[in-house]
Amino acid sequence: MDINLPKEKTVSDNGNPKTFLLYAIPKAGKTTIVSQLEDTLIIELEPNGADYVDALKFDINTGDSTQNLIMLRALGDKLKAERPYKRIVIDTLTKIDEWSELAGTYRYMQSPQGKKFNAGLNGPTDSAWQSVHDLPEGYGYRHSRSWIMDLYDDMLTWADEIIFICHVKDKFIASKTGDTVQSIDINLTGKLSKIIPSRVDAIGYFHRKGSEGFISFDGDKDKVCGGRCKHLNGTIKISERKEDGSVETYWDKIYIK
Repeated sequence: MDINLPKEKTVSDNGNPKTFLLYAIPKAGKTTIVSQLEDTLIIELEPNGADYVDALKFDINTGDSTQNLIMLRALGDKLKAERPYKRIVIDTLTKIDEWSELAGTYRYMQSPQGKKFNAGLNGPTDSAWQSVHDLPEGYGYRHSRSWIMDLYDDMLTWADEIIFICHVKDKFIASKTGDTVQSIDINLTGKLSKIIPSRVDAIGYFHRKGSEGFISFDGDKDKVCGGRCKHLNGTIKISERKEDGSVETYWDKIYIK
């Protein structure tokens, strides 16, 4: 095999994020701002999450976790086959993380070592049903984690660009002076809170100051932010609520032409 080593630098593209993790506290207005993106489908997984915004949206929240997993997979297959939208918003990845416990249990049950796990039971509503997370020494978490990472890879084929919305969770850490201080952490289980951020092109923390919304791309000891895109740094004003109650967004600062 002949291998030709490169002699010139490869010119980078415009640097827009193909995968973007946007996280904030609940009810901060994440869904409102993404609803104004053109040619974008919001896959709404949170109860009533997008009921108060005008948007292209597909709700998956049947109240039956198994049915939710089936519907999500069917939707993904259709999006992958037809690719009708430029961009997909997953609202929220935190909810998919919750579903991964059940999906990981099913995955373990289909493996050779788990063929007797929950055997003969009538599904998750059976009182004797066990979660894969109940396995000793945390062994079962790898099955839910592998399921969600396989789903993540599949989602990248659904559209040209994917936005993953996440909630935050409060984390309390000890400072050098011995005081306890509050830190912002992405609300994903265990190792996922580090694996997913390492995979995406950009991570932004959305917050509001009065009527204005901002996305911070500067990471520090209190929050995870940043990414590979040169133009995404510092804090970018992304939205503003007008006197009539409407919200104006400035996505052209994130997705530049």
